[in-house]
Amino acid sequence: MRRPRRSCSPALKSTVALAAVKGEHTNGCAQRFDIHSKQIMQWKTLLLERATICLQLETPC
Repeated sequence: MRRPRRSCSPALKSTVALAAVKGEHTNGCAQRFDIHSKQIMQWKTLLLERATICLQLETPC
């Protein structure tokens, strides 16, 4: 049986993405947070793409 689809909070997504950016291995993050490694790579890429946008804003994110 498949496990039901779950939704992750933005706080969890950012925590996982930051751990991946800091250099923790994707497989280690995947086991620690019980999230597929491909999903972690997508969140990491999204974080890196949007970081410059956040830093260009005059108001804090």
